[in-house]
Amino acid sequence: MVGTLRDYATGLPATVPSDAAPADLLRAADGHGYVAVTEAGLVIALLDAAEPDPPLPVTSAATRALLPPLVILPADLAMADLVSSPAITLLDLDSPAALLVDPAGEPVAILLVSAIVDYLADPGYAAAQRRLGPHGPTTDGTWPTATRVPLARLHCAAAGCGYLNELVEYVTDPPIACASPEAPRHDLVLGRR
Repeated sequence: MVGTLRDYATGLPATVPSDAAPADLLRAADGHGYVAVTEAGLVIALLDAAEPDPPLPVTSAATRALLPPLVILPADLAMADLVSSPAITLLDLDSPAALLVDPAGEPVAILLVSAIVDYLADPGYAAAQRRLGPHGPTTDGTWPTATRVPLARLHCAAAGCGYLNELVEYVTDPPIACASPEAPRHDLVLGRR
């Protein structure tokens, strides 16, 4: 039960731009289970290639609200570290798969949530014990390097918003505020649930 997320992953997703038509999604899929939707070089959603009515093209706040949350995880993160961190709460967003990225942020694979569930259900799995509180020993330290942090990207489904928010963990109490700098302050509203 040792390994990185990449060891539990499936193949690389195909990609389509956010202004693609639904037919483009099917063409791009070509045997891939999931297709990454990109906008200005940033992956904003991961769509199931078999979805009968994909929310494409992404042209308004209304269609953005229909995009599923995108969970992004570092491919070199150990599975044991994921399941024992606050990032595991991102799975509460009900995304069936996560996008794995390399240190440069480029997509490298898809991790099905079912693989994480199988890992947790394995009889050999034992939850890691925390010592000296949630931050570990005060003598722990590492040299600074480029680090990828698990996160989720999701568009706010509040009327007229559609702002792309990024979360490092998902909590519902207190409610999460939408990070939109333009709309009046409001709680983040999840679309597809």
